[in-house]
Amino acid sequence: MNIANYSILVVEDTAEYELLIKASIGESPRYKYARNVKEAKALLAENKFDLVILDIILPDGSGYDILMQLTQSNGSLQVPTIITSGKGETSDKVMGFKSGALDYIVKPFNPIEFRARIENKLNFVSQIGKSSNITSTGNLQLDAACLKTLIDNNEIDLSPLEFKLLKFFTESVDQVFSRDQLLGRVWGENTYVLDRTVDSTIAGLRKKTDSWNYKIRSVYGMGYKLEKKAA
Repeated sequence: MNIANYSILVVEDTAEYELLIKASIGESPRYKYARNVKEAKALLAENKFDLVILDIILPDGSGYDILMQLTQSNGSLQVPTIITSGKGETSDKVMGFKSGALDYIVKPFNPIEFRARIENKLNFVSQIGKSSNITSTGNLQLDAACLKTLIDNNEIDLSPLEFKLLKFFTESVDQVFSRDQLLGRVWGENTYVLDRTVDSTIAGLRKKTDSWNYKIRSVYGMGYKLEKKAA
């Protein structure tokens, strides 16, 4: 994969880590760099990015302030975002994932692993945007070209991750998947995600798709499956 083909915003105030990120992903005129919240918000207002690499602790505020700008009215993120932070407690990671981040990378990080995780997320961005076909499952329609979700012709706002998870289930109706299988197939093998993140993401997806005539059902001791609701 040529990462340089993607538009990436890197928000990092420490020169050491900015250099490490550049060493990991290379150089490209499509990359933009910001060292504080103000610069990042200005770049987001003027550019469209495929991915945001976001430090949380910044000199003029928190990276979560930037996530607020990226967040839609339904709470999902408009741009896939990876958090980088020196704060590595489980509570910090949970907060990051609940804020909509696709991944949470703790500093210091290995540049080879960092690149692999970036490639994983960009591959996700690429795959969900390749197909222009509209697929239907019951009264739900998915348009992979523009990540649009419709139920009874009413648009439902989903984050890119929620869209990918929903699309995965619609392609495997009545098949049971464990949490580990969902983590590997939807989040990606190189992603650190807690099991509870799978549960919370599915819980949110259920609420947003409540009017769908299919449902994601918990299968005790096994995982989850998509099935048609009883008439």
